[in-house]
Amino acid sequence: MSLATDNTFLNDLISEVGNQTLQRFGLNIFNLNTYNAYSASAQANMNVSETYNKHKKNDKFYGTAFEELQAGHHNVQDSLKNKSRETVTTDRISDDDSKNKFSTREPFKKNDPVTDRVTIDSNGNIIATYQDKVVLNTKDLMQDRYLDNDYITVPSDDYERRKNEFQEMAQNAKDEATREKAKQFLAKLQKGNFTREEAMNPRFTAVKQQAEQAVNHIGQTAFSDGINMALSTLASGFIFEAKLYYSGKSSETLLEHLSRLLKKTLDQFKDGMQRGGSFAGIDIIISTVSSIFKGVFSSIKNIWDALRNSFKSIYNGIYDYVTGKIKTKAELFSVIFKSLSSAIAVFGIALFETKLKLYVGDILATAISIIIGSFVVVSIPKIIDWFMGKFQATKLAKMRADEIAKLCDEELPKIITQREHLESEMNIYYNNHYARLNTAFSNLNIAIESNNSELTLSSLKSITQEYGVKSDLMSFDEFDDLMLSDKPLRF
Repeated sequence: MSLATDNTFLNDLISEVGNQTLQRFGLNIFNLNTYNAYSASAQANMNVSETYNKHKKNDKFYGTAFEELQAGHHNVQDSLKNKSRETVTTDRISDDDSKNKFSTREPFKKNDPVTDRVTIDSNGNIIATYQDKVVLNTKDLMQDRYLDNDYITVPSDDYERRKNEFQEMAQNAKDEATREKAKQFLAKLQKGNFTREEAMNPRFTAVKQQAEQAVNHIGQTAFSDGINMALSTLASGFIFEAKLYYSGKSSETLLEHLSRLLKKTLDQFKDGMQRGGSFAGIDIIISTVSSIFKGVFSSIKNIWDALRNSFKSIYNGIYDYVTGKIKTKAELFSVIFKSLSSAIAVFGIALFETKLKLYVGDILATAISIIIGSFVVVSIPKIIDWFMGKFQATKLAKMRADEIAKLCDEELPKIITQREHLESEMNIYYNNHYARLNTAFSNLNIAIESNNSELTLSSLKSITQEYGVKSDLMSFDEFDDLMLSDKPLRF
């Protein structure tokens, strides 16, 4: 049967068109950046712990801890939004001469008196500067040099008080200079993401942030996988149930068809959530271990970052094998080959779409690439299944040949030995048989020549016995009696 006339192929094609449409237009929610956000929170936790250990003997340690907490929070949020930028403290920048080079300003100093944090874009340009202050007195904030920053950040529980005091000064201060200065600080004042108490307990705060991101990543990845499997099942299942209902071959009502479709969709949603959650668990383990241990674990993290999207399909196959949905290793390998081949095919289709947009526009190019991509992605597994079937047939034939060879190795020597024994027995039997016949015929010749009836009869009896026939006549007296009787002769 050709692919074009295979109902299973057509159903798979329609389902794949739906899946790729979801992915292209942003409805595939698996590609959320909760993984990057968790990685950022793990790194933030390490930075906070390192900074705390350096400054814990300083009674103002919470100031530098607040800077690290704010930097980590910004990185987590930017990772969630897929923004290619990084927020880092100026203390960390001053420790790295390769990073402490900017075309628009002088390098930062250790314990820089002006700027505590900066946000840098993917090109290495500073796009925002921050002064982070955890102080008791509002007047301590009003240092002229702090106005050289874009933002002056205070703990979240200090913000309203600082804001009200700046507003009070901006409206009621006696001299104009103080009023204008208060307005400037009010414009740059920013509410921080952590309280003063959280800055006083930075390690606990960082761990809590990391735990929140872990839960967020597991939850969203699990929900995303569940939604993807549910939508795919709903699309293909709806077509199947509709075809069955309108074919006239089903005795079930429309409600029964829809109920079965809904149950199957919900089952797939639950299974997808379990599978997605376990995959997110692997993400968390790798990110956590690589943030604690450097060296080879960092390399493993980099490899995982590069391959995790492609590995997701392979992981799905492994998960189904472990849970019993895939029964054999051969079927598992087939799924893995399909995933890798489909990933390569999708990459090629993406390049084709980029070229096609130059001629037919974005919308039409996307539609065409979705159809072609779906056909390729669905066809590849069919082709692989065909080759795997041929491979399995060849493998089975080889196994049979191996079994036959093994059987011959074990049984052929026995057969040869038995044959030799049989030939020996047959030769003995033949020689004895030949000797008895030869004797009997010699005696018969003698009996005929000597007209010896008894010997003749005895010789005939010996000959017939050699051929398995028993004579009824034991002597000529018995022959005479037979001839005189009324019994019929039987030959």
